[in-house]
Amino acid sequence: MVPDRRRRDRRRGPRRPSRCRRRGLRPPSRLSRSALPARAARRGSGAADVSAPGFAVEDHGRIRAVWLDRPERRNALGVSVITALRTTMAEAMEDSAVDGVVLLGRGPHFSGGVDITEMAAASEADILRLIDALRELCATARRGPKPVVAAVHGGCVGGAFELAMAADLRVASEDAWFSLPEVAVGMPSVIDAALLVHHVGLGRARELLLTGDRLDARRALEWGLVTVLVADAGDLLEAAAMLVGRIAVNDPAAIAQQKELIEEWLNLPLEEAIARSTAALGRAFATGVPQRLCAERRKRSST
Repeated sequence: MVPDRRRRDRRRGPRRPSRCRRRGLRPPSRLSRSALPARAARRGSGAADVSAPGFAVEDHGRIRAVWLDRPERRNALGVSVITALRTTMAEAMEDSAVDGVVLLGRGPHFSGGVDITEMAAASEADILRLIDALRELCATARRGPKPVVAAVHGGCVGGAFELAMAADLRVASEDAWFSLPEVAVGMPSVIDAALLVHHVGLGRARELLLTGDRLDARRALEWGLVTVLVADAGDLLEAAAMLVGRIAVNDPAAIAQQKELIEEWLNLPLEEAIARSTAALGRAFATGVPQRLCAERRKRSST
């Protein structure tokens, strides 16, 4: 399992994943996907007790790994799976034993997106119900107080790409690719596809949305969509867990506040967003935590 590094990292301070570089070198392979169970969920202490076909939950130290687990269907996202994933995500956000969530996919792909079998037979009401469930799942990832990292290999398509964009950070293996091909089947990309402009810029977003072309992992790294690139998909969980660990050494309340502010920055006019930020800073100092942590840091630096 991913070791619980929190105490050690508090002494050493945040660090970057060893040998896991932003230009594609693989991280240490202490925990590979091949070492994990092929299908069944292995639930650790505090893991959400959600039973649904299509995904599995595992705890690795203080990391909650949520696997899309329907490889024979390219980990397709049906409404029941999406709803159960949202419940799992929400419970992880409230679990004091969990520092963060990592989203992964079993088999050759992260996910082919929304289940096309459901879509092919869907009425207008059916598709709106499915999309609303996906919207709520993405919102839970964005607005929750803990970090969410999407660990992507193979294809990450449509609704799965939107879920990955809703995560705080993304790591990918070199075989990963991203696509929003909805225009090819007669519909626009919606919900968290709106985040694509913020991730890669308007021109690049237009290109991906209007052509439906694939974005490979190397270019996703260059464009800033992906934070860490690893050579082998088996190293994704380790790389993602290291990112969560770098975040988790910080004050949990401050992490939650920062995520809330980022969400407001996406949605509010500039001046209002700045005003909200100032108020949040005041609330933080009212708790006394920043003063205490600053004093501790000053004491350490003087010794």
